[in-house]
Amino acid sequence: MPEPGECWAYLQDLGVLIAEKALDAKLDRDAAADTSEWDYKLGRLMGYYEVVSLMVSQAESFGIDRALVGLTDIDPDAQLL
Repeated sequence: MPEPGECWAYLQDLGVLIAEKALDAKLDRDAAADTSEWDYKLGRLMGYYEVVSLMVSQAESFGIDRALVGLTDIDPDAQLL
């Protein structure tokens, strides 16, 4: 069983990685404008939007500082829509 500190490190790293991938998905979607890949890229981006939004919402609901879960540098509504 992992130690509590390991769990926080896992969650923080996971939050950072998911946020980075979400922002990359936005760039990919933007680059795919007027191509046959646009629908796929949009769907991928929306999947990341749902995940990041849920993570932010749950952190706020549980009173967890977003920094502890690696989500301080992303605003899903402003940056992913």
